[in-house]
Amino acid sequence: MRKVWTIARREYLAMVATKAFLMSIALMPVLMFGGMIVAGRLQNVTDTSVKTIVVADGTGGLLYDDLQQAAAATAPADGAEPDSPTYVIERFDADALNDDQRVTLSQRVRRDEIKGFAEIPPGVLNVDEAPSADAAVKFYAQNPMLSEERRWFENALREAVRKRRIAALDLDAVAVMRATAPVGVAPMGLVSQADLDKPDSAADQADKQGRNMAAIFVPAGFMMLMFMVILMSAQPLLESVMEEKAGRIAEVLLGSVSTTQLMFGKLLGNVAGSLTVVAIYGAGVATAVVYKGWGDIVPLDMAPWFVLYQILAVLLFSSIFMAIGAAVNQLKEAQSLLLPVWVMVASPMFTWLQIVREPNGALARGMTFFPPATPLVSVLRLASGADVPMWQIVGSLVLLVATTAACIFVAGRIFRIGLLRQGKTPKLTELVAWAWRG
Repeated sequence: MRKVWTIARREYLAMVATKAFLMSIALMPVLMFGGMIVAGRLQNVTDTSVKTIVVADGTGGLLYDDLQQAAAATAPADGAEPDSPTYVIERFDADALNDDQRVTLSQRVRRDEIKGFAEIPPGVLNVDEAPSADAAVKFYAQNPMLSEERRWFENALREAVRKRRIAALDLDAVAVMRATAPVGVAPMGLVSQADLDKPDSAADQADKQGRNMAAIFVPAGFMMLMFMVILMSAQPLLESVMEEKAGRIAEVLLGSVSTTQLMFGKLLGNVAGSLTVVAIYGAGVATAVVYKGWGDIVPLDMAPWFVLYQILAVLLFSSIFMAIGAAVNQLKEAQSLLLPVWVMVASPMFTWLQIVREPNGALARGMTFFPPATPLVSVLRLASGADVPMWQIVGSLVLLVATTAACIFVAGRIFRIGLLRQGKTPKLTELVAWAWRG
């Protein structure tokens, strides 16, 4: 046992007592969450350029006039700096529009002379019968699905068509607007007794709606933290085993310890390193929660569950990575074997939003009992604030412990044979044979 602890201590120091570890601690959150932060910042960057849209109006110019008025309203006041795009509507003869003209207009879009062009069919204002497919307005742009110009044009055209149809039916426009005014439904969280003792001010209402957003992204934050720790723990262990095998360091080590002692020492050191990462990030989160008063947003009481699932996840995937590292000779040989493993690790990240929406839904329950996804999915469900049945938590833990033990057992067999083997990379059938026969 003393040898196991010696190896564990060596692996732990090799993981945390390096500059690379400190850089990883600092940079990993940036890599994981930097895209979300930058995207949020970019939403506040407003394009104030002039955008020209060509319109071929088949209604005889009725909607063109309305669109002109809508575009004129986007122009800044005299002497004022624009704070939003300015739109210009350019008219095109609808009767002269043909395929050759569409090609010409498309070339103007590609040269960035205009932002897009639209075809308005004659029947778009028809109120005598239900709209047909022929009455659909077509908007051509470089990226029509993502085009901000299309969104503006669609809103302006919808309002213009609505007014024209109301006028054609000789209805009171104000009465119709009031009757069809949308009813807003504000997302509010559940009410506790403590909420009843607080004044319900406008600031409180805004705070509650902000907490509803937090209810979505806090579980995602816990999931990303666990994924980061798995990534920072398992991948270096793979490289460490491959380095020791390639440099024949493993042969020297096995002169003093058994493969079982070496493997368990590495696993324990890796778990200790992962817990250090969790402690560092956890301390930062706890400090922010206390300082900002986010105690009812961030469920710190689930920390024991997080640590338990984290330990099992690191043991599970580190054992798999160690087995792969011992079986191959180069990193590129390991990539084909690592791909399905990473797919299993990252599978909850493909479905996290649906799981947070329905923490007790069929998808969440099913993935909870899929061992490779159990740690991340369970953390998602617990952090969502939902009342997850205890039998599901206990059952998933029992299944995860059994799966982890089985993976360590199988990985130990592959590790024992592969660590001293040189030459050709074993095929999948050979790995199965190693795992079966030991």
